[in-house]
Amino acid sequence: MKKTFIFFAFIACYFMYSQGIQALDGSNVYYRYATVYDWDCCLMSPGINDGQPYSWPVDGHFKVMYDDFGQGTVVEATGAYATINPVGSSYNVSFGYSSNPTYKSLKVDANCCNELGDKLYVQLSEQIMLSVDNINKNSFKIYPNPVADFITIQNPENFKINKTEILDLNGRLIKSTTIENTKISVENLPKGIYYLKISTEKSVENLKFIKN
Repeated sequence: MKKTFIFFAFIACYFMYSQGIQALDGSNVYYRYATVYDWDCCLMSPGINDGQPYSWPVDGHFKVMYDDFGQGTVVEATGAYATINPVGSSYNVSFGYSSNPTYKSLKVDANCCNELGDKLYVQLSEQIMLSVDNINKNSFKIYPNPVADFITIQNPENFKINKTEILDLNGRLIKSTTIENTKISVENLPKGIYYLKISTEKSVENLKFIKN
């Protein structure tokens, strides 16, 4: 009985603290799955009807599950995507930013799209319920913000930072950066809004900043 209790307690803690994929708007909310749906009537293949709400044939869809380190693995793939992104393959492509935390249009075609104008879109699902400690704790903080030349990273937990990257609002990599005395140079960036992506052994955080 005791072993059973410990096992289920372990499983509960695993999912409580597991990271998953961060909400597309950059908020401190995480999800277990991302599904890329294809409403494309301009087919790459003969097409199938895999249960999506419209009756016309589609190329299929694929579903990615994210583990506690934010790494994605394809767990479901139909139609053409069974070959493009087969089940069991890794998938860590950034979907970029969206004002909607769980939804983003990935490709639009005026001649071939759904009622929302989308040809391909991603939908996040199964929100991960974080512990109170995780919800309230910000591992990193950056200042000044807005910034003109150098960003300083505050790291109160003294986490080992493996990598830092600067992304635009669409999730495109602008540059990989190096940290010198907790500071990162951004003086050569054009004015705009960016994300500083900080990767450690246990987590990934995206912190929004404005370059003046």
